[in-house]
Amino acid sequence: GYSMGGFGAFQLGCRAPDTFDAVVSVAGYGLGTNSKDAPQPYSGRVFWNFLEYEATAMAKIPVVLAIHARNDRLSSFGDVDHIISTVDDRARKDGESCVAKLVTMPTWMANSDNPRKRKRKSNHGYFNCTFMDDYSNQYLWNELQQLLDENTQGQGDWQPHHQSRKRKKRWHDESRWSSHDENHFGTHQEWV
Repeated sequence: GYSMGGFGAFQLGCRAPDTFDAVVSVAGYGLGTNSKDAPQPYSGRVFWNFLEYEATAMAKIPVVLAIHARNDRLSSFGDVDHIISTVDDRARKDGESCVAKLVTMPTWMANSDNPRKRKRKSNHGYFNCTFMDDYSNQYLWNELQQLLDENTQGQGDWQPHHQSRKRKKRWHDESRWSSHDENHFGTHQEWV
């Protein structure tokens, strides 16, 4: 999920960790914030309670991946760093095989979605380079595939596409548009 969807990905991972092989949050956030831009100390207490009582549940998920720009002004890089560190610490403490990883987007890509807009830069515009353009393989899809390959073998029944028979949860290529669309012949990878 991206932004609020990244928040939702963390929330779903906290509430149903046995359901997922991976949680991916891009430009996401948790409950509350430790940011000085929010009302403190209340927001900080909410955030630290979220870390201690909810985020630790994600240690049961094989892959927890966060992608965030350090200079993002709308959702705190520091908060996401704390979330990933908390999940990693809990996984180590409990002997779980979870890999919790934070991938940092380069600062020059933080506003890459709308580079021509003259409004104040929020550094929160990196949806396209993370999910859809040529950089997406480098920052998300290759990383996610590698982590799943390394960390889900023997756990649950996730298997590469050519071996999967149990569940319809697999990675594969699929045409982006229907066959009658003659103007677009691209393919993309999709989680089904």
